[in-house]
Amino acid sequence: MADAGFEVDGLRELISDLKAFDSSLGRAVSKGFRDAMNQNLLPTAQANMGGQPVPKQAAMITAYGQQKEAGLVLRYARFPWAAGAEWGSKQYRQFRPWVGNAWTGASRFPGYMIGAAFTTHLPTLEKKIVDAVKDAVLRKVGM
Repeated sequence: MADAGFEVDGLRELISDLKAFDSSLGRAVSKGFRDAMNQNLLPTAQANMGGQPVPKQAAMITAYGQQKEAGLVLRYARFPWAAGAEWGSKQYRQFRPWVGNAWTGASRFPGYMIGAAFTTHLPTLEKKIVDAVKDAVLRKVGM
């Protein structure tokens, strides 16, 4: 499985401090990650498939979120054409031009679907996750 994700520096320490305060706050971090992936990155990546994603195509990209990381997974073991759809191909004309290991674009994430989704949403993802944690803490303390 190929995956693209991000990890926030210092998050491990924050989670351990939150758990020390209340064990349910660790779940709030996971939920914030999952919501950020499912509401922002996943629809963008599926929209970048080239046309309207049919259910079979949409299933080749899935989102995940845990307490310390989140990301999108390209399930090319089950969907062999997924690698060509994400990184293009030099040999097969049904895919866009190859960008895999020769990426020189403005984004640090190569790829047509997942890479483009991260390029679009990465600046706002950290804020959404921090807001989810902050809301959970404020609910816990009764504010």
